[in-house]
Amino acid sequence: MNRGSCWHIDEALAVFSAHRSATTSIAVDSARSGPQVSGFCDQPGEQTMKRAVAIVALFVCSTAWVLAAEQKWTGQIGDSMCGLEAQHSKGPGGKTMSARDCALDCVKHGGSYVLIAGGKVFKLANADKVGVVAHAGYSVDVVGTLQGDAIAISKIVRKNKP
Repeated sequence: MNRGSCWHIDEALAVFSAHRSATTSIAVDSARSGPQVSGFCDQPGEQTMKRAVAIVALFVCSTAWVLAAEQKWTGQIGDSMCGLEAQHSKGPGGKTMSARDCALDCVKHGGSYVLIAGGKVFKLANADKVGVVAHAGYSVDVVGTLQGDAIAISKIVRKNKP
């Protein structure tokens, strides 16, 4: 049962392109005993290119699913002005503010809320919609999806006071 060198790639490309084109012609080649999309693998250069396209398409589809999956982070709600530095602003009388007071003050002066977890600072895509202000300065568990460099929060739970 000789299927040839590119039969599997042709089949994968047929599956990916079948939904885009109702006119995709599939012929059964009795020598290969399997479907082959007409015109595929006619030339050696085309075979390599089609393999590369199929591999890239499969990679993109598989990584998009992984990135969209919900994840859980444990960290502290802080602000973008202080971030990892944790050099909190000085309050009245030169006294260092608590993490909560600092985050609230920095956001009032143009910063934004962030999650500081595992030595990284994550932006919070929907902080205003999930009530992050109530958790400013506190340790939290955040559940959500990573969208680029920001977390879209679906659930936030306070662990303790700062």
